[in-house]
Amino acid sequence: MSDDRIDFDPASVRDLAEAVAWARARLPGELVMLSLVDGTRLLPLDLPPPTDQPADSFAVGSGPLEPPDSDSRDVYALVEAIEARFSPILSEGHHVFEPEGWPGPVTAYVLRDRVGLVGFAAVDGAQEEAPGADEDLASAIRLAHRLDAAAHQTTETVILNEVVSAASETFQLPKLLGMIARNVAMVSGFDRASILLLEGAGRLKAAASQFSDGHHDYKLWATFDDIVVPVPAFVTAIDTLEPSVFEKAEEAVDLLPEGWIGPLGLRSVVVLPLIDGEQPIGVLVLDSLERRRITPQRLAGAVRVASLGAQAIGLVRMVESERASKQRAQTVLGTVAQATSQLNTMGVLGVLADAMRDILEDTSTVAFVLDEGRPGRLAVRGTGDGVFSLIDLLEAGVGTSAGTSAFSQSTATSLELNSTLAPVPEIAALGIGRVALIPVRKSGRDIGWIVSYDPEPRPHEESRIRIASIVASQSAMAVETAQIIETERTKVSRLEETDRLKTVFVATVSHELRTPLTAIVGFAEVLAEMIDDGDMKDHIEDIRRESAVLESLIGNLLDTSRLDGGMLSLDIRSVLIEPVIAEAVELIRYNNGDRTIRFDVDGHPGIVNIDPERVRQVILNLADNALKYSPPEEPIDVLLNQDADGVTIHIDDAGAGIPVDERASVFQRFYRLDTHEELAGTGIGLYLVRALVEAHGGTISIHDSPSGGARFTVRLGFPQAEVDDGLESDLG
Repeated sequence: MSDDRIDFDPASVRDLAEAVAWARARLPGELVMLSLVDGTRLLPLDLPPPTDQPADSFAVGSGPLEPPDSDSRDVYALVEAIEARFSPILSEGHHVFEPEGWPGPVTAYVLRDRVGLVGFAAVDGAQEEAPGADEDLASAIRLAHRLDAAAHQTTETVILNEVVSAASETFQLPKLLGMIARNVAMVSGFDRASILLLEGAGRLKAAASQFSDGHHDYKLWATFDDIVVPVPAFVTAIDTLEPSVFEKAEEAVDLLPEGWIGPLGLRSVVVLPLIDGEQPIGVLVLDSLERRRITPQRLAGAVRVASLGAQAIGLVRMVESERASKQRAQTVLGTVAQATSQLNTMGVLGVLADAMRDILEDTSTVAFVLDEGRPGRLAVRGTGDGVFSLIDLLEAGVGTSAGTSAFSQSTATSLELNSTLAPVPEIAALGIGRVALIPVRKSGRDIGWIVSYDPEPRPHEESRIRIASIVASQSAMAVETAQIIETERTKVSRLEETDRLKTVFVATVSHELRTPLTAIVGFAEVLAEMIDDGDMKDHIEDIRRESAVLESLIGNLLDTSRLDGGMLSLDIRSVLIEPVIAEAVELIRYNNGDRTIRFDVDGHPGIVNIDPERVRQVILNLADNALKYSPPEEPIDVLLNQDADGVTIHIDDAGAGIPVDERASVFQRFYRLDTHEELAGTGIGLYLVRALVEAHGGTISIHDSPSGGARFTVRLGFPQAEVDDGLESDLG
């Protein structure tokens, strides 16, 4: 082009692109670099494409980026060469040189205006002094830069407002992270921004990566699995991390994951800490596929947006934490309620295994109880691949710091094994990745453990481990209760079996006794007819009387056996109650000739629906009981009366009476009063009496008799007492 100066008004420049266009028009050769000056450092400006060249050929950030093609013209090689010759170029105002790594000579021009040094312009080839590299061009570039800075400030303000709006309206962490990453990239002028939120010892909580034009970076996502292998330096240094700028990405190799710089072709990197209040929550990584210097203004803007973004993230995480707390409470309460509803150990273990597998998001979970310190009964959920081999390794102490069984770690609230943070080769050889061990602990005592595992090596989230620990702790009582219930059930089963065998024995013995007893009674009757001797007749009468007592006892034993087996039935008929009671009283008098038994009837009792033989048996047992516990010289009273609701039978004795607190107990099978242990008896008479009375729909109770002894009162319906069809089952 001509060296003639092209006149223009510097004050009319509207933006940096127009200033660059004027520089191209006023300077000889091809404009290859235009920079501002910060001390002795050059800050290259992005050069828009010439108006005669398609914009797409220079566009950056219009989609997923790839490393640029090899270009022999490295602008930063030119920048470093000018910085190395800063003083000579500054003094000459025009300097021709050939930078290392540049294909040919370059001419640098110093740009000054009335204020001072503005920057440098470089054109391709060896050029003469250019009249166009004057104060007007320098002023235009300074003004354009100020306008660009003002526009950038406006953009930054808009972006900050957008961040605040997103935090207050969306409350969706993934969307917020992507928006913050995009906006920081825009403010910084870098191609891409990636956010890593961390928790605990380098665990990746959440991540997002976006280009400055808003496109998601799926290529970088593919490397996130390697972020914690090894743990990046910025994780361990996050508490003291300051904004770090690396013009050459390879200088950040000690800070960033190995899989980011070389494979992704990164050229320049900026690492910014994300601080919410005073708490570090993660990092933001800016990178460029072309070498780039960030201006102080853009770095400050990126720090401001990142800082506000960290506060927004903190707000959203707080809201999410509240939601998670409610969900966690629901999970804990739901699981504990479901576990508590199980009445057997395997049911509780199954509930816990299901819940833990969902909470920890693993493919397999096993819950088991300890039996003498070793894994006992267990429930497996999921695939269960390698579960027994894994338990053997854990029991052998593989992966534990002390080398002892993992299930003897009585102070640990949880254990994490074979994750990327603590690999265990023996476990990895089973095709298993991370392993979480949660104790089921009650009052400081381990009653079981939960082992949850997955092929994925990335550690479990700490929040999920906490939930799992709470569920296990709160469910420990359900496990212990289920074990107690099962123990008691076993005891009951044994007692029931013992009782059944006893019932069979009693029934068998009773049947065996009845046969010879029948012979004894029969021969006694024959002897009574054959012998006239008075003394002998008295002896024979004693045999008959004692045989009747024995027969009554055997009958009670047999009836009790039938009652327990549900086989005792009633022959219900409509009969007059008075003759039934009178016959029983006469039999009692006959069998106890030396005792006084008084029978009194009040009114005219009517017809009742009863089994006469069983009601007679009730009166015989009650009278026999009264005679046994009364002094021989005292009478026994049997009273019968009626009212509108039925008939009442009283049997009164003159004995010592029955304490109030024992009156309900005397109707229990085999129950004997401590004060009368010296008296013979089986303890089944009153038990059978109550069963027979209640089978008739009646009631029996105990009171004090007028003579100070005991009064047994039987109430039976009158005149048409209905009897349930399910009588036999009721008796059982």
